[in-house]
Amino acid sequence: MTPVRYSPLPIESYSFSAKSQILTEDPDAWNLAYLSWDFETCQRWPDPNFSTHVRRTLQFVPTTGKLDLAGSEHIRDTVRWMVRNPAPRVVKLLLAMPRFKELPLYQAYGDTWAETILARSFLYREPDDQIFDVEINDVSLAMTAIRLLRSKQ
Repeated sequence: MTPVRYSPLPIESYSFSAKSQILTEDPDAWNLAYLSWDFETCQRWPDPNFSTHVRRTLQFVPTTGKLDLAGSEHIRDTVRWMVRNPAPRVVKLLLAMPRFKELPLYQAYGDTWAETILARSFLYREPDDQIFDVEINDVSLAMTAIRLLRSKQ
């Protein structure tokens, strides 16, 4: 499964984020980082360990609460697998986890992180959403938009 990109622009477009090797080389890490930090308005790095917290959260095994540092667990058993879904679904899955407060990002940033990922998940748009960004001036255009929307479901 190819992960979608949560950010509207590639990582290179966000000045200081491109300095992290973890984020630039791992699309899942970038997605989780983008959900976790407001890269558009904050011009400073969250803290020196931010990328490490992101990577460790991806390695988290929800059923055991352990980190899969060796990569021996099946990917579907880790948070990494969750992050390959659209952002709103990821946040819903994370918040519903019984071990949510054991996640490394939660351990580092607490409820502020939970509030941030929830708010930022609503910024996510499916790649095809731009086709609906047209002003509809008459009913025939509205009917075309409805047909397109129904064909996507």
